Amino acid sequence: MEQQEEKKTEALAANPAGQEPEKKSSVVDTVFDVVTEWTVTGLKGTQKGLEVSARWLDARAKQVGELAQKLAETEEKQAA
Repeated sequence: MEQQEEKKTEALAANPAGQEPEKKSSVVDTVFDVVTEWTVTGLKGTQKGLEVSARWLDARAKQVGELAQKLAETEEKQAA
């Protein structure tokens, strides 16, 4: 009984506010956090690359549309 009281007293002295001790993160948690950060970074980079590709494709689509229009106008002139 006396030993239990001593342990409680020692625990209270080590942690006077009675707060729970900080939990140490495990290696698995640390690795998971790092991999998650890498994944986020990779996905953001992919997003930027896709946005650039979309702008490039949009510009090429406009050029092809303009070319098709010019060809159609030229064909109409030749047919008349």
